[in-house]
Amino acid sequence: MTTHALTQNTINQFLAARKKAATQIAIGVLLCILAAAPLLILISFTHLGLFRLPLEMMVILGVIILLILVAIGVSFFIAADHQTKIYEELEYENCELSNEQAEQIRQAKRNFSKPYTNMTITATVLCILSAVPLLCGVLFH
Repeated sequence: MTTHALTQNTINQFLAARKKAATQIAIGVLLCILAAAPLLILISFTHLGLFRLPLEMMVILGVIILLILVAIGVSFFIAADHQTKIYEELEYENCELSNEQAEQIRQAKRNFSKPYTNMTITATVLCILSAVPLLCGVLFH
């Protein structure tokens, strides 16, 4: 298996792309989680008499908003995938790094590890709890 040396510029671009992709994925997840909120709000407002439109119209409007938010969220996932695909070979090839470059990568990983873990925990909790408003709506309907 052959190895090739990486330039400092390539390493910096790779690290920036991974960080940007993580942010894009987080935004996509957030949009998908929040996508149902407008639907629930519109239904609740209709039941509370704040809107005079029929419930069916509010549901249709809420579903349209939901689909738009999910589509935007999915576009963030696709963009994140594209960000990292460019550097995919770096993850699976043997690359030659200087000690300074290897330490820079380890430091970047350490610096991003805690925020990444916190974002993953937050996203997971939000995914699990995203059904709570729906259940509350059914409970109090």
